[in-house]
Parts: sequence; structure tokens; C-alpha cells
Amino acid sequence: MTGFIGIDVAKDSFTAAFLITNKLNIAQETILSFSVDQNGWQSFLKTWQSLPAQNWIVGLEASGPYSQLLLRHLQTLPYPVHMLSPLQVRKFRQSQSLRKTKTDPIDAHTIALFLHHQHLQGSLKPTPPSPNLRHLVRLQEQLTSQLVQVQNQIRQTLYLLFPELERRFARFPKAIRRLLACYPSAKQIAKANPDHIRTLLAQGQGSAPAISAAELQDLASSSLGLEDQMASLHLKHLLSLWESIEKQHHEVSHTLQAQTRLRYPQAWQIMTQIPGLGPNLVARFLALVEDPNRFPSRKALIAYAGLDPSVHQSGRFQVTSRLSKRGDPLLRKVLFLMAQALIRYTHRFHQAFQYYRQQGRRYREAVMIVARKVLVVLYALWTRMAPFQDTAPDSASL
Repeated sequence: MTGFIGIDVAKDSFTAAFLITNKLNIAQETILSFSVDQNGWQSFLKTWQSLPAQNWIVGLEASGPYSQLLLRHLQTLPYPVHMLSPLQVRKFRQSQSLRKTKTDPIDAHTIALFLHHQHLQGSLKPTPPSPNLRHLVRLQEQLTSQLVQVQNQIRQTLYLLFPELERRFARFPKAIRRLLACYPSAKQIAKANPDHIRTLLAQGQGSAPAISAAELQDLASSSLGLEDQMASLHLKHLLSLWESIEKQHHEVSHTLQAQTRLRYPQAWQIMTQIPGLGPNLVARFLALVEDPNRFPSRKALIAYAGLDPSVHQSGRFQVTSRLSKRGDPLLRKVLFLMAQALIRYTHRFHQAFQYYRQQGRRYREAVMIVARKVLVVLYALWTRMAPFQDTAPDSASL
């Protein structure tokens, strides 16, 4: 007999549905809830051990940190554990019943039935134990977003205090940030000691400063900016926040690259040798895909990234519309950035991009098509462990 355990996870509790099957039929069913603590975990194991099945398959829906806690504990046991897509489970639930009733026991029972159904089809692949690299990618993305917000607020605040300087720089170099931390307004810069201004601008500079001290003070002397104490305090706080977030971002990026390189050494070497793909993009891609062998085909990986087209068909009528965008949006973003880099640095993807642009495709649409091709190529390189070979300028494959 084979047993299936479907687990529905909440923050403080989880519900487990134990199904024991005899060939194609369900011979025994038990559904219980447990607390998310040591007592609840031990009670779950005790219940599990009391059931007669010898072979077990366990599954739970992906639900962020809540499911990760149980996943890590389950993977220490000698049974295959599957992290399931909530979308797949929801579609399976809809195929089983039209009722809108939704409870934790029903969800756990549905997951167990889904495992049984997938097992009969032979399409189950256990989730491999791995470091939480995906969370590092998401943390990196959050820090990037926070940094952009802080930079925008700095620009808005500086427009009040020194609008001419805000317009002068598209990105504020560290020397300018260091200067503004000491003298946050045009009025203060105009009155400051020129030698101190010169020292602040020269610190950490390998070359000439982006603006000279004399030019900066002349600009400040004729500035329309205000002397606002609250705005100056706000600017200093934002500059300190920028430095803190930037430091955290660097630490997360460094850790992500080091851990990804350690876990996927061959894939790392192959992909970082592709022109245009730096270590940051490669690390994010490897961490988000995790293992190409968990996808039965490249089409499954394309669907996971949401780069597959939506198809509507009825009888002889069939329409292929825009991308489904049902997959991981962060992976899709990484592939978009990869496509932009490869369009610039490789003949193969540059000519493919030009071909779609000549067909009248808009820029973003053409890049997304190339991103799908990039995913196909990277999947092939990763599964075959083969180096990337660019095509000649006149023979790029579309």
C-alpha cells in the first residue's frame, strides 16, 4: 500500500490529510490538524507512524516562509517531499468539484488527492533539499526597490534645497553624497570652507571630481534653493538610509553569488562565460530555476517563467494571445534583463531581436520573445553542460 500526505499550511497550524491507497482505490483516510511547534510536530510524526502504509509521498503548497519551515523538517525524513504549485492544486480542486467551499481539511485532502493523481501519471519529482537561495534573490529585489525609493525621495528633497545640483547629476556619486551629508543645502555649501569642500569632493576619488569645489560653490551662491531645517534633516536621514541599504544590498549580492557558485559550479562556469551575462544575473537565474531536471521539458520551464502564450480554442476557432504571465514574475524579469544584455553582446540574439523589430514588433515585445529564446538556450546548456557558441553575424539562428 502507498500512502499520500497532503499538508495545508497556516501560520500557527497545519492540517494533514493521510490517504492510504490499495492499487487505485483509497482504503483509509485520516485528516488531523497540528500546531506549528515541537509538540505539534511530534504529534504529527506519531500519527504518521501509526498508519500501516510502507511507502509514503508527501506534498504541500508553496506558501513562502510558512511552507519552508515544514519543508525543511520533512526533508530530513526518508520519504520524497514535493513542493506544489498553488495554481496547479487550485485547478485540480476546480476539476474535482464546482462547490466553493474552502476549509483547511478540504485543502489538505485536495493536495493528497493531487499527489495520488500525479503519482499515477508518473509526473511527480521530489523537491531537492537546497539552501534558501530564492529568498536571497527576493531579498535582493526588495533592497533594490527600497534603494530606488530612497533615491527618488533624495532627488525630491534636494530639489527644494539645491535644485541646480539635483539637475546636474543623473546619479549622485559618493563624493556628492558625502558633501550633502555635511552641507545639505545650497546656502550651507555657499558659506562652507572651500578647503573642506575640496577635501570632501576628493575623498575616495581615483580621478578628478565630477565637479570642482569652486564651481560647486558658485552654483550654490546663485541657487534658488531654500534654507529649510526640516528638509535638511530629512535629506541627511535619507543619505544615511541610502548608505545602509547599499551596504546590505552588497552583502546579499555577494552571499548569493558565492552560494550559487558553490551549489552550481559547472552551470556557473558555463553561463558566466557567455558575453553580457555577469555574475549577478547568472546567480539570480540559477537560484530561481534551482534545478532544470525538475522540469519534464523545456516547455514546462517556459510555462514556469510565464513566457508561454495563452491559447483559446473552441472547435475550429483558435486564438494565440499574449504571454500567460502565470509563472514566476521575478524569473521573467531576470530573463528580460538577460535578453537585453545578450542582444547587445551576442550576434545570435542581436539578429533575432532585429528580425522581430523589422516585423513591426514593439521593443518590449521583441525583447520578451528573445527572453524566451534565451531561456531555451540556457536550459539546453545547463542540462547538457555544454558551452555557449555564438553564431556568425550573417548566420544567427532565429
